[in-house]
Amino acid sequence: SFHCPDATLRPASNPEEALTALFEGLRRRETARTDMNHNSSRSHLIFSLTVTQSDENLSAKLTGRLHLVDLAGCERLKRSMSSGGPATPTDAGSIGSRTPRENRDQRREA
Repeated sequence: SFHCPDATLRPASNPEEALTALFEGLRRRETARTDMNHNSSRSHLIFSLTVTQSDENLSAKLTGRLHLVDLAGCERLKRSMSSGGPATPTDAGSIGSRTPRENRDQRREA
């Protein structure tokens, strides 16, 4: 199970409350300027929305989950002229197209 020590759990009874929570998370993100992106994220953002619906007549409960994930610093390092931190995989598209072993091996080579 995934654990994030700084995560907050906030109940929302309507879409407006859920959006308020998302926007608060966006405001708390750390950003820094690179040559390629003047507002480049330096922190990951994970927004998970869980929707639950109950039907007492059927004694049924339906649950749906949506996870929105924004990974920090996914610009190509050579083009962004990024510095000051460890190199990460160069772009999100290539992360998804490789196997977990290939991703691990690339991190070891860096």
